Formats: sequence, C-alpha cells, structure tokens
Amino acid sequence: MNENKIFLSEKEMPTAWYNIQPDLPAPLLPPLNPATGKPIGPKDLLPIFPMEIIKQEVSQERWIEIPDEVMAAYDSYLGGSLEDYAYPKEKIEEALAELPDFEANLKL
Repeated sequence: MNENKIFLSEKEMPTAWYNIQPDLPAPLLPPLNPATGKPIGPKDLLPIFPMEIIKQEVSQERWIEIPDEVMAAYDSYLGGSLEDYAYPKEKIEEALAELPDFEANLKL
C-alpha cells in the first residue's frame, strides 16, 4: 500500500475545520437514543462529550475555529527542521568517544 504524507509549514496549518452540514441538501437527522428510539439533545450527550464537541456536531456554521488547546496539541506533533532536533557536533563527538570501539568489536 502506498502512503502519501503532506507536510505543512506552521503558516499552512488550518485554523478552522470545514463542516459539511451547511452544504448538505437536507439537514442530518438527530442521533437517536438507543433505549427509547427518540432523538437525543445536547443535554443527553453531556455525560459522554464535552459541550464544545456537541456544539460542533449541531453547528450549521461552514467553518468551525479549531480551539487553542487543539492547536497546541497539533503544534506538539508538527516536527520541525533538522536544526530543531540536531545536537551540536561537539555533543555527538563526546557521546561517540564514550562508546567502545565499534570496529574493534566487529572483529570479535
């Protein structure tokens, strides 16, 4: 299976989620309570979901701003340039000097 990855710079990261509901030909039916078969409302979902997620689910806004807490989580997984992760050359050389002689161990 082929995998495609898209890498975005920090400036290219989206700041809002697209909500398909306003573009549907008809509104989605509300979720049903499995016990009663009747539509459930936001208060019924509160024991399971935070209110912000419920608001997103019922929103008719085309674009929903990504909360700051979620953006912070995205930022922690963004990665960065090699310079962001690279150790100074001196530190690498010091660490290598502490290792046993690799080539000598290969001959064993």
